[in-house]
Amino acid sequence: AGADIGLFLPGASSPLQVVTSGSNGIFAFQAAPGTYEIKEVNAPSGYYLNGKTISVTIANAGDTVTTDTSVPPVPIL
Repeated sequence: AGADIGLFLPGASSPLQVVTSGSNGIFAFQAAPGTYEIKEVNAPSGYYLNGKTISVTIANAGDTVTTDTSVPPVPIL
């Protein structure tokens, strides 16, 4: 919850969009069909940045793609 998540073209260093996850950890992007990478770009206060990159493909306009991006958060001690 409260993490900023970026939507990237594969291999890109700058995100196309950035959204903040809700209190339940869920976030959503709207994007054209294609292949993208999703990664955390800013961790919530008190936590380390999650370095995981997830590849997603949107096959058709209007498709919904669901993926599990969960990893245990690592607090800064």
